[in-house]
Amino acid sequence: MTNNAKSRKTRAAWLGFLPFLLFCLIFEIVPVLFLIRGSFVEKSTGQLTLQHYIDLGHPLYINSFGTALNFLV
Repeated sequence: MTNNAKSRKTRAAWLGFLPFLLFCLIFEIVPVLFLIRGSFVEKSTGQLTLQHYIDLGHPLYINSFGTALNFLV
C-alpha cells in the first residue's frame, strides 16, 4: 500500500469518527466546561470566587454527602 492510499484511509477513518466527536463536544464537553466555569464565578457579581468550594465544608453539605454515601453501602 502506498503512502497516498494510507493517507486516504486515515482521513476516511477520522471522517467517520467526526460525528461522534461533535456529539461529545456538544453534549458532554461544553456543558462540563460551563459547569466548571460557573463553579468559580459568583452569580450576583460575576467575579471569580472560591466561596462555592469553601461552602462544601458546611455541616449541612457534609451530612448530606454522608447520608447519600450510606445509601450506597
